[in-house]
Formats: sequence, structure tokens, C-alpha cells
Amino acid sequence: MEIDPKPSVPWKMYKYLPTLDPESITVPVFWDGCHEVINPSDIEYTILCAGCSFTHCRTSPWPHKKTLGRLRAKWYKLDPVTQFIKTEHPYASLLPGHTYNIGDRGSGIRSKSFRKFFEKKPDIKLTHVVYQVPCPSRQPADLNNYDEQYFFATIRKGSLKKAGQARRLAKNLQSVWMQIAVNSDHVNASLQAFDKIDQYLKKAMDMIDINVKLIREKQPNAKIIFLRYEHTLKPLIYEFSKKFYKNMLTDYCKENNITYIYEENFNTKWFKKNKYGSHPNKDGAQLMADKIKEYL
Repeated sequence: MEIDPKPSVPWKMYKYLPTLDPESITVPVFWDGCHEVINPSDIEYTILCAGCSFTHCRTSPWPHKKTLGRLRAKWYKLDPVTQFIKTEHPYASLLPGHTYNIGDRGSGIRSKSFRKFFEKKPDIKLTHVVYQVPCPSRQPADLNNYDEQYFFATIRKGSLKKAGQARRLAKNLQSVWMQIAVNSDHVNASLQAFDKIDQYLKKAMDMIDINVKLIREKQPNAKIIFLRYEHTLKPLIYEFSKKFYKNMLTDYCKENNITYIYEENFNTKWFKKNKYGSHPNKDGAQLMADKIKEYL
């Protein structure tokens, strides 16, 4: 197995990462948007995990830098073994076998991360693909816009530059999330999405179908598992998404032979209340990983 000797991590600070034995990766190797881990397993699993920040884990190899400030330095306090910040932990790193984590922070339902991974690993034979399905509100407010660079909770600066837009025009590139996750007096606040909710949810399902067809084209023998971990701390986000997770994904999975993990307590409100972290901490990640193991 070849490991990039200079893996791409946030801020390209790879020189702070530990030197690892590629044949026994018990802490993550970071390369080009992917966290790679090998855990002991009686069965040879090769698992790809994808999703949003609930799958990804925030990392920083330089929490000691004074320029971060006190708050940010505390935020980026690292676990000395895993190199993850202590308040977040990815469930992917606790699964058995060889796991690749391509979770993308703030991402909506899009195929870019899958396409990039399959281009980097064209010969890989996956046994499973675990997809923690992002919130359907993370899509452009424009129903006709299917450009994947805008399928995020918030529109990124880089996306605005690519689109030839000035920052003052960001309002024209709002996501549904940007409209309903903010306070009612916010300049972006709008309830228009609820008037067209069926159209938005259908658009989200169209993106799901694109991902599933891509996975089955590239990895026809991989078992696909959808994981529901839902935003319930933001009331309007929850109201917008609940039908999508409870009914639409359930029906889609039945029709397309996909395993769907829908646990009532797998949501941000329950996890936070029970001290598992809204973005799962290590205990929360272990809870999720243990449930996923039941379906491998």
C-alpha cells in the first residue's frame, strides 16, 4: 500500500504529523482530503465513509501557535494519539479494517468527494460504502441550480470567485440552509423554501440517486449503507428535513436495496443532551460505530 509521504492536511502542515508505519496505521494518515485508518479485524473490510462534518473530523497540527488566540487554541486542542481535536471524533476511525474517511465539512448531498476518491484509488475494491447523508437544506436556493460547488450549508468564498461573483452578490447565491438556519431578523432570513419544500426535497433525492449510481458503477460489489444523523437543534432545519430522512430515504433505500440506519436518538439534540457532542465526541463516535458494525 502506497502512502503519500507528504499528505495534504489543513494548512498543509504535514511536517507536524507523526511518522506512521503504512502496514499498521492505528492513527489516521491524512492525504488529499481523506483520513485513512487501519484497525484490527478478523474480516478484511475496506470501508469508504462519506458525509458532512458529522463524518469528517476537525484536525489541526499546530494548536500551540500564539496567533490562534486563546479561544481557537482551546478549540484545536489535540488528542495526542489520534491528532483529532478532543471535542470531535470520527466514527470512521473506530470501524474495523481499512477505512477511508472523505467527509467534507459543511457539505450538502453531492458527488465530488466520491469522484475524487475513485480517481485517486481507481483499483480499490471496497466492501462497504457508509454514507452519512447530509441535510437536504444544504443546496442552492435556486431550484434550477445543480452546480455542486454550491451544495454547502454556506456559500464559500472560493465558490464566489469561481462564479465571477463579488462578495456583495453573495445573497444571490444563498443556500436554503442560509435562509432558514438564521434568526428571523437576519438579512438572509426567508421561509420561501417551505412553499417549495417538495421540489427542494425531490432535488435532494436526485442528488442521492447520482451518488448511488456512481458508487454502483465504480464499486458494484460494495454494500451501500446510509446513515441518518439529523440536525434537530435548529427547529426550522428539522422541520424542513424530517420528511426527507424518515420517509423519502426509507422508501428509496427499500426500492434500491440499500441498508438504512435510522435510529431515533441519532440526532444533534439527543447527542448533545446526553453528552455525546452535537458533533460527536469520542463516546458519540463509538456509539455510531457500534451501530454501523451491526450492519457490516
